Amino acid sequence: ASDPLSQELAVTPNPSYGQMNIAYRLEEIQDVQLQLFSSEGLVLQAWQFTAQASGQQNHDLDLDNHPAGIYYLALKTTKNKQIQKVVLLR
Repeated sequence: ASDPLSQELAVTPNPSYGQMNIAYRLEEIQDVQLQLFSSEGLVLQAWQFTAQASGQQNHDLDLDNHPAGIYYLALKTTKNKQIQKVVLLR
């Protein structure tokens, strides 16, 4: 069986001053959950996409209201989970 999440989770630009793009590719239709965590492990934001279509996916991420620091973005599907470190500058 092929991996339903074929492409690494990409967050650009990283480091960033607040505006970022989240990109990933799905090989099949599935539910997707994105979560932004603080360096202490607290969930700061969460997004849920039900039955997201296969293919390239892009989402804007706005961290303008968060202080500078290190954050973690987790992408979870029914079959996979990836975490990307995000650096926010001021």
